[in-house]
Amino acid sequence: MSLTPDQITARSEHTGLANAGEMGSECRPCARAAGVQFFYDDPLQTPITDLEIRLADASGATLIDGVKTEAPATRGAEDAAPGTGELRASLGGVRHGDVPVAAGALTAHTNPSQNIPAVIEDAWRIEQDIVAALGAFENSMKIKFQHYVDEWQKDGMIGAAADLGEGVMRGIGKWWDGEKDFWGTAWGALKSSVASIDAYIGQANEEGLPWWIPGASAVNLAGKLGRDLGSGIVAFFNDEGVVEFLSDLGEVMRGFLAGDIDRIIRSLQNLTGIEDLAGTLGEFGKMIREALADGVDWMRDMVEVLRRTPVLNLMVNTAMRCLLLMTPNFWAGVLGEGVGFIIPELLIWLIATIIAALSAGAGATMLAARCLRIASSLRNAIRGSHHVAKILSFLDEIKPIFDMIGDLAKKLRESIEEVGERIMDQAHRVVRSSRYWRQRLDELARQGHGPQRHEGDVTDRQLYDRVHKGIDPMTGTQWDGARKGPNGTLVLHKTGRHATKFNTPADYVRAYDEILKQPEYAAFAGGRKSSVAIEIQMSHIFGSTFRARIKGYSVASGTPGQRPLITATDFPNDTIVKAIFRKNENGQPYLLTMFPNF
Repeated sequence: MSLTPDQITARSEHTGLANAGEMGSECRPCARAAGVQFFYDDPLQTPITDLEIRLADASGATLIDGVKTEAPATRGAEDAAPGTGELRASLGGVRHGDVPVAAGALTAHTNPSQNIPAVIEDAWRIEQDIVAALGAFENSMKIKFQHYVDEWQKDGMIGAAADLGEGVMRGIGKWWDGEKDFWGTAWGALKSSVASIDAYIGQANEEGLPWWIPGASAVNLAGKLGRDLGSGIVAFFNDEGVVEFLSDLGEVMRGFLAGDIDRIIRSLQNLTGIEDLAGTLGEFGKMIREALADGVDWMRDMVEVLRRTPVLNLMVNTAMRCLLLMTPNFWAGVLGEGVGFIIPELLIWLIATIIAALSAGAGATMLAARCLRIASSLRNAIRGSHHVAKILSFLDEIKPIFDMIGDLAKKLRESIEEVGERIMDQAHRVVRSSRYWRQRLDELARQGHGPQRHEGDVTDRQLYDRVHKGIDPMTGTQWDGARKGPNGTLVLHKTGRHATKFNTPADYVRAYDEILKQPEYAAFAGGRKSSVAIEIQMSHIFGSTFRARIKGYSVASGTPGQRPLITATDFPNDTIVKAIFRKNENGQPYLLTMFPNF
């Protein structure tokens, strides 16, 4: 086929390269078309678009240099626009239409123009900045909500706070620890709808003291909540669909916390059932459905961020810890301002803002704008004074941190190192693992018991119960999951004064990899010792912001495992990572356990 220069220019760079040829190039019978596509192995088989490629022949001579893999924009499409998903299988590649037969097998290298170690260092600095900002945000929230926390701990069993605590907030703690049926009968009285809450308050006033008595509204509301929650009556707006939706929201957040791409996509798909609802909730459901069906570039960046950093995990972890600072007495105050119990809206806002940040960074401007409209609508609907202002502060302070994801994702994409080898035709595919940290963590779990007791899948409740009641996270009982007595008899689990963990799989594996670089490990692997303990400063691995990456509970007074007084662990500057290795019957080292310590 012969094309004019104008026709070539009108086509995409990839199509032009495939069809144009050169003066003096091989004739068609003496040439072939060859190319390569890059994909992730996530459930959607996301193509790796906008990835710079150099294609060379068997002698190393360059055929294509600096060409980027095809993206939706290459085909004139907008990411996440209707119909873009139909292009997914054909994107993520480069192609040359006139490869000489004598060129032999081709090789594709990614990011040939980049100084990859330098770009990786840039990405690491952005990650450090994000982690530092998350730490500052959490400290700010602790200051803002400390009054409520102190009041709840002191007077938590008095008045409306006790009613809310029994019926709702204790359930939130259970929900975040993985119990899906946390909401119970309290949901009927506290469904998050401004109009419904206003009506509920009006009903409370009709049943209670006259409105003109000072403080009557608060007393009436507390009384009605107490009656409804205490008797287990779902009095006003029982909606099982919304309960299930809230459970699905929790699954999305859990997926992000674990860095589990399969769980994230599955739980996002489960959210699409709300698209038939009116207003912002319906728009959120439609956005999620279309972002999954037709999104490419934003999905690419989410997979790469999850694959190589714990940033999204830590963002969600920090956000949820701060939400749990909003104690029952705080929500009693919010209800008194006529807003309602808006945890579901806050979770929707978090999800929409995360997708907006990923989309903006990926250049998916239409999807980013859509997500920001949803987030803005939710924020603007939250109106009130003293108590509600603290919710708005939560939203306004965490959003700039989310906005940093785009720059991180770009640096990660520019530092991807993949090689496609033995490329002979146009059907060659290079598949990049989307589950790197999880696969590495599973390998370590098969060696010993470190991840089972000291990694992010261990909930805060399990961590607390380990040092408080002596319950082993591996078994959920006081029986030890790693040790046995004579003849295989069960033995009680033993614990020290601290129960600690890494918050994410990525950081657990990173710490392990750093341990392997230590000379003590090399000496152990090549020596005659059967076991060794190796320690390294946490700050040496993660910098001064390491505290945002770990969690713990410690005995303040009493005996571990015998219901002592417990406090959150205050990790000192010289906190270490301690790894214990042993050798198997073949003399090969394996990791018995690893954990933050001091």
